[in-house]
Amino acid sequence: MWRIQLIVLVIGLPGILPLHTKFVNVVFRHGDRTTLDNDDEPFPTSPYLNWTFYPYGLGQLTNQGKRRVYELGVKIRERYGDFLGDVYHPSAIIARSSDYDRTKMSLQLVMAGIFPPAPEQQWHPDFNWQPVIANYVPHPDTLLRPQDCPRFKEELNDAEESIDFKRELIEYQRLMEFLTKWTGKSIRSALDMEGLYNSLKALNAMGLRLPEWTSGIFPYGQLHDGAILNYRLMSWSERLKVLNGGMLLKNFTDNMLRTATAKKESPLKMVLLSGHEINLTALMEALGVYSPHVPEYSSAIFVELLEERKEYFVRIIYYLGDPQETSLINIPRCGRLCPLTRFIQLYSEVLPSVDDVNCLP
Repeated sequence: MWRIQLIVLVIGLPGILPLHTKFVNVVFRHGDRTTLDNDDEPFPTSPYLNWTFYPYGLGQLTNQGKRRVYELGVKIRERYGDFLGDVYHPSAIIARSSDYDRTKMSLQLVMAGIFPPAPEQQWHPDFNWQPVIANYVPHPDTLLRPQDCPRFKEELNDAEESIDFKRELIEYQRLMEFLTKWTGKSIRSALDMEGLYNSLKALNAMGLRLPEWTSGIFPYGQLHDGAILNYRLMSWSERLKVLNGGMLLKNFTDNMLRTATAKKESPLKMVLLSGHEINLTALMEALGVYSPHVPEYSSAIFVELLEERKEYFVRIIYYLGDPQETSLINIPRCGRLCPLTRFIQLYSEVLPSVDDVNCLP
């Protein structure tokens, strides 16, 4: 099992120094879900191939998934409650998801955990919930789905055809032949292995019995490593890091820089993004802190802007999801508390251009 070489903290604990929170960027993976109805996940020999997963439906959050992301929201409330305040103001938080049911629903549940209605916002005596504003961007979405961009696809294809990548993929040849035999489906790429891994992960999270042939390769083992190979492929080159996790890093950096240089304090305090495990691995790759693993359902990365006497610092925290623990990330060449100017300097080469962000050729 992957073990993060970082400091484990309890998410509600105060910071190491008497610093003041000025802005928080958050990106998280959606909650546990059923299997998808697409080309990546279903396989002909699955004992659950024709299941509709009533009452959820395909690719939808399970009740466990709903609870898990709601608990993430509660953890965010515990950590940032004083900063955000008790009363929900739409101007204080931007809540955005990718264009999928499971991420949209996850976002609503996290927001429910962060903002239970304050007494003056309690609109029903028996209902401890309030409506909030949540947005999404249809495809193409270069922030949470950079793979929609033609530039990314071209670079990804070049990486997949590279000698270095092919040398790694060939190590999985026997596994892919084994998987092809037992799934009844052609498994020939890192993406195929990742799709199968996530299908089994969804079934396993629902407590369903998996085929015997999965023993030894799932949840840890060579199939796990094959899924990770696809996450690495998506950031294989420096250019891919820019077009993938660099998109999130630029958004977060712009948010922090805007806050630090503003003449008047903005009401905006947090950007909350509901996405996928590939968003978390992409951001960690761009930051140079990715240790090979598959981020769990509801896992999250917090990029905090902190201030003390007009000096601004960046702190990055990784919420593991399962277990409900956090790790303080050591920023390469800067430490666990990095001056904002130094942080921007360090990652200037990973930040995409305006044309990149707009997905222009």
